[in-house]
Order: sequence, then C-alpha cells, then structure tokens
Amino acid sequence: MEEASGRNLPRFFLCFTRKGTPEVENKNLAFDKKQKQFLFTVKQKPPPMSDYEIRAYGQDAQFLHIPIRVSCINRETKKPEVCMGRRSTMTERGRGKGARKGGEGGGETVHHQGRENRRSDNDKREEGNTTEVDNETAEDQQENDEGETTSTKKEQTAGVILPPAFNQSFRFALRDMSVNPAFTALLLTLPNYSRLEQDAPLPLDPDSILSARRSLLRDIYHVYKDALDQAYAVTTIPKVEDEDTDRQLESAEESEQWHRRALRSVLLEYVTADREEQSAQLALQHFKDARVMTDKVTALNILADLSLEKEREALSVFYEEARGNAQLLTKRFALQARSSLPEIVDRVRELGKHPEFKPIIPIFVRALYSFMNGNPSVFHRRDGAGYELAFEFLQSQRSTDKINPRLGARAATAFLSWKKYDKERQGKMKSVLQRLADLPEISKDLKEAVDRALAA
Repeated sequence: MEEASGRNLPRFFLCFTRKGTPEVENKNLAFDKKQKQFLFTVKQKPPPMSDYEIRAYGQDAQFLHIPIRVSCINRETKKPEVCMGRRSTMTERGRGKGARKGGEGGGETVHHQGRENRRSDNDKREEGNTTEVDNETAEDQQENDEGETTSTKKEQTAGVILPPAFNQSFRFALRDMSVNPAFTALLLTLPNYSRLEQDAPLPLDPDSILSARRSLLRDIYHVYKDALDQAYAVTTIPKVEDEDTDRQLESAEESEQWHRRALRSVLLEYVTADREEQSAQLALQHFKDARVMTDKVTALNILADLSLEKEREALSVFYEEARGNAQLLTKRFALQARSSLPEIVDRVRELGKHPEFKPIIPIFVRALYSFMNGNPSVFHRRDGAGYELAFEFLQSQRSTDKINPRLGARAATAFLSWKKYDKERQGKMKSVLQRLADLPEISKDLKEAVDRALAA
C-alpha cells in the first residue's frame, strides 16, 4: 500500500503482522444540544500477544491503530457529510492519550466529540456516527510525513541513495514479522560474487565487484542500522549460565529454529558490515554463544574476512571439536580457504602440509584448493600469487593422478574463464596453463582440462 499510494503508513504495520483480530465496541452515544456535540466511545479489546510478539514488537504494541471515520447526516439532504471532531485516547485505567499500557485483555477507549457543522442558520443536522475521524487525522498525516522525512534525511546523512523500490521492499521485509523468517532471509540476502560476476561488464575486475558489494552492504546497514540491530537482537536467544538448560533452548531439529537461524545469519552479515574491531568482536561472540554448528560456521565465515586474531581464537576452539571428525576437519580447511585476508595464500600453502590434510581424499582437496580457487579475492590477486599457488597444487597432483585423475582436472576448471579478465590477469593465467600443458607425465584428465581452457 505504501508503494502504491506513495505515503508512509507505519502506524498500520501491526495490523498486518499481529495475529488475531481486535474486538471493537461502540457505546455511550449521546448528543449535547447545547454544545451541538455528538459524543460516543469506541473501545478496543486487542487479541492476546504471544511471547514472540512481545519480544518482537514490545508490550506497547498490543493496541492496533484502527482508523475511524465519522459522518453527519444532513437532515434536509439526507446525505452524509464528514465531520471533523476532537479525540482523546485512554486505557481502561484512565490514562491519557498515548498511554497504551494495560493488562492482558485490557481495552483502549477512544472518546470522540463531533461538533455540529453549520453552513447557514437553516442547515440543521442530526449527528450520527458510522465510524471515526477521516481515514487519517491531520495529526496522523503529520506523523507519517515526519516519518518519511526522517527516513529520507537519514539516507542523505549516510550519503546513500538507494532506489525507492529497494527501500520500500527492504523496509517491508524487516517489518513484516508474520513472514517465514527463512523467506525474509532470502529477501534480505545480497547476490554473491558468482551472481554479480555474471552481470558485470567485461573485462571482469574482481576487486571492484567485491568492493561494490561490501560498500552496498555497509550503506544499507547505515541506513537501517536501528532496525537491523533490533532484528538481530530479536532473533537471538540469550545464553543462560546453566549449560543443560541453555542447550535445551535451541534445537537443531526443529524447522522453526532453522528458519530463525537462517535470518539471524543474514543479519549478522549486515551488523558486521563496518568491518571494524567491534564487528569482529560481535562475530566472535556469535561463535561463542552458538549452540548448533550452523551458527558457528556463520560466525567463522564472517571472522575469516575481519580479524586474523579473533578468527584464530575461534578456529582453535573449532579444531578441538573437530578432532577425529573428517567432515568437521574439511569444513575447518574450507573456512580458512575462503578468507579474503592477504595472508591466506601463505596459510593455504601451510594447510596443504597440515598432518590432518589428506591430498588423495577428494573432500579434503575440494575443501582447501577448490574453495581457494573459488575465492576471487585470493585466486584473482593482482600479483598472481593465487594462480601460482594453484599451479603448485596441480603440479603436485601428478603423483596422485594415478589414484584419482579427476581431482586435478576439476581444480583446473577455475582457469576456464581466463579470457574474461583484464590483460594483466589474462597473461598470468595463460602462463600457468601453458606451464601445466608442458609438464611431463601429466594425466589425461588434467591435460584435457588445460587444453580446453587454452582453446576457450
């Protein structure tokens, strides 16, 4: 409705997100002939709030904004005419306007005074009520305009100009808590590098693509900082001191918990978008408070790009949990290989010599070298260090090609798109491919992959 009308309607947000329908009662109808006023009371009994709704919206959100329109029937023309009156709002306890706190099942009472309007001395009306003041009172419209102005000023202050359609869609996705959190997570997720690379103009510049995505992520966070911080807090289940009790708060098997974690993982990427020390600390805390592997991996993915020190602290804990578990060990290798920090080329080289790394087992090779080759910030480093590391691995694979000839061939497919990049990177990648083609005793599978890349 906001997009169609061009108006900001935040007061109606809860009407579409809260469960249940409020009961509305109209009573105490009276006409004051002396004051020419028609008085009536509208009482709202809101539906009870669930624990999740209280956490998401707050106790003050129990009363819904219900617009009421008042019409006066002209005695002569028998036609309704809109009557603008005065309104006061209170709860059953007699609080003034705006005091919407009350016990569960309490009601909000709206007293309306509709003054008789006269065009001339001959115009006399009976004042009747159908609903209350026009679709929105002047006060409501002023608040809506102020809210829209505030949002615009916030974007201007942040130096960000986001498309209106994107703004409205993003704002709606954050506000509508009735939508499945997993679907909201999909709506809020920015395209990854592979998707952006498909639409980027040639020649491809990986550094510019990655920088643009990070900048957009940071800009969105600055515009919607309060909402994103709040959403992250709402989707977080606080830790408790007793470990047994804390472990029972979150299940790895319940679908509702999966959906909540999916949204929380996306929100973590936004709330750490500044890539500062505070961001790294938040990601580390996310890891420490994690009860399931999904949250731990999400935190490590963020830490891999932020802080070498805090990443090592988390990886040290993760390694102790992964001992003897091949699946977790390969995940640990992969998490480090996807980092964008400049030290990663040397680290991948060291990890290839790690006693736990098994170069003849496909899942270990894919976890380390395939992830590194798929990491544009490392593989496509302008100095060519990523290409050289890939060459070292493929050269070393000659001894294992007899056992599994497809390992090296799959890793070499990272060079297939070498002609899409700038001349400098093209030259370095072509050099690697030619040196691979000249290697003696190269496997048939690897040679086919290299020849296909050179002929592309």
